[in-house]
Amino acid sequence: MDQKQKKLTVDQENCIGCGTCIALCPDVFAFNKDGKSYVKDQEACENCDCQSAIDSCPVGVIHWDDKTKKEQNGQPQ
Repeated sequence: MDQKQKKLTVDQENCIGCGTCIALCPDVFAFNKDGKSYVKDQEACENCDCQSAIDSCPVGVIHWDDKTKKEQNGQPQ
């Protein structure tokens, strides 16, 4: 059985680039070249309240994604 690990994700296709997540968790989120938010440092989430960024996103594109270690290595379940 694969061990589950939570991963913070941003649906960049639907991100409006408002910057709320970056303002709340600047060590975790950043803008990409298209002005969309992305997770730049997953481990920095331990130092902030990423749930507040999730809850504050006006379009709801930030969420926790449960992936198995096998899936994270690019292998299907």
